[in-house]
Amino acid sequence: MNISRENDELVIRLPMEQDAIDAIDEVVGRVPNLIGVIEGDEQGIHQSIDMTYKGKDPQIDGLLVRTYYSDEEFKKKCNEWGIDVFECPICAYCRKAIWGTFTFKNGKDCCFDCAEKK
Repeated sequence: MNISRENDELVIRLPMEQDAIDAIDEVVGRVPNLIGVIEGDEQGIHQSIDMTYKGKDPQIDGLLVRTYYSDEEFKKKCNEWGIDVFECPICAYCRKAIWGTFTFKNGKDCCFDCAEKK
């Protein structure tokens, strides 16, 4: 990440890719460094974590830039920028974004906290 000031703007440059590192710590290619995330009524650009060393796809890390587009406009912008988009499932009961595994209750997406409630 490179942050600088250019006249009256703060400019943040984020690398689009990062090295893919295998289990013996050798560079074996490149993987995306950024991913667009829609998390309920919030959205933004997150950094990804290379998981090549475990034989997995990259994981989503922290939020880098929050955005305020409509979801459709955000998807369109990410497509223009060459960034994939992940849309979190939403619990049908508490309406919170679900990160990771979840279950179903009455045929609807359900977080484990709500699944345990009677």
